[in-house]
Amino acid sequence: MFDEVEEQVSSAERASRRWVLIVVALNVAIVGLVLLLWNLRPRGPAWVVYDLASSRAATLHDYFCAPEIRAACQKEVLDGEAGFRHALLQAFDEVPECRGVGFIIDEGSEGNTGETASLLSMAKKRGYWRLKVDYHVGAAGQSFDLRPGTDKPTDRAVFGGEADARQMMSSVCDIARHNGPRIYW
Repeated sequence: MFDEVEEQVSSAERASRRWVLIVVALNVAIVGLVLLLWNLRPRGPAWVVYDLASSRAATLHDYFCAPEIRAACQKEVLDGEAGFRHALLQAFDEVPECRGVGFIIDEGSEGNTGETASLLSMAKKRGYWRLKVDYHVGAAGQSFDLRPGTDKPTDRAVFGGEADARQMMSSVCDIARHNGPRIYW
């Protein structure tokens, strides 16, 4: 009699354990499916916004020109900055890391009109990276920093350094595509 009761308890325990394992396996499968679908969802492009207004202000602030030649001096600085901006755009088109990344030049509240304003609005809703360049006339590499796109000027830069236009866009686009710098061990 004891053996019969023990066999019934053992078979009941085994059946109970099977159901627990089945429920756990189903939960793991559901969580895995949800994670897979989450990662397969269509995403918009990563956006990099070149902060032209801040970059230009920093550039002009770094150059002290005598009053009698100030206009010519500032024109030289701004022409150099415009040339570097053109080099950035060209590098953006050529660098493979920039595929799938959007690039917008933010000219400040007065300068953004039409398509640029709507792209900026869309980028701000989705999240973006803000690029600031401290241009120096004649320098081989330009100082830059990249930070998450917010309207808080106190946000710290995530990445920065000194680079030519091609190196800069390669690094910036890689960070934007991966939503942050990758750390290699």
